[in-house]
Amino acid sequence: ATGDRRRRARIVVRALERFAPAVRTIHPLRAEAPEEDTWLLAHTFVSMTFSLLARVESYSDWLRDSAQDALRRAYDLYRLELQALDWQRPGGFWVLKSPAHLPTLAALLERLPEARIVMMHRDPLAVVPSTCSLFATVRGVFSDEVEPQQMGPALADRLAGYQHQAEEASRRFPERVLDVRFEELVERPLETLRGVYRHAGRAFRPELERSAEAWLARHRRPPEHRYDLDQFGLDRDRVLAAFGR
Repeated sequence: ATGDRRRRARIVVRALERFAPAVRTIHPLRAEAPEEDTWLLAHTFVSMTFSLLARVESYSDWLRDSAQDALRRAYDLYRLELQALDWQRPGGFWVLKSPAHLPTLAALLERLPEARIVMMHRDPLAVVPSTCSLFATVRGVFSDEVEPQQMGPALADRLAGYQHQAEEASRRFPERVLDVRFEELVERPLETLRGVYRHAGRAFRPELERSAEAWLARHRRPPEHRYDLDQFGLDRDRVLAAFGR
């Protein structure tokens, strides 16, 4: 069964790279490498993931405004999925990553009381066009009608709202959320990683540090993802206005 799952995963990766070659530089995928837990949450049908796949504005409005009870049920199912995975591979602890948790962070923190969050903060002038590029690429797999110029302003407003929701959640649970600047991670990766381990209550053992150093040595030149604001009907003032402070 494990072999079948790996084979199917390789097929999915090859298909995505065939229909959207830009994914290789935007979000590199490998069947047996770490990947976002985005798709676990998508199984609940309560996730911002669906706006990545298609333009579903009314669904996104519902998720933003009316989904609190559904979110709690969704994170109960998400927890069950993690327990099933842990049953298959016991003995460690789970490190999970997905921007799809941004607007739903309060529900996550309520339903998974042992979870510790690392909140990465990056300049919206970089985040917004990068996200637009990813959305345009993935939506292009499923639709012939992708409108980048209309996508930009709508996504800027959505992302600003999601950031506001996440900050509200972090104020409710300050001891469980660690704020990290993107520049700190890039400039001082090992120091940042030590802080993350302290936040999680885990020992940053010497062998982990050696492993991290070896990984950094192999990945000093990541794929170059090119994007700009003009591609998506945006300019600097429009993005900064969306994000306010």
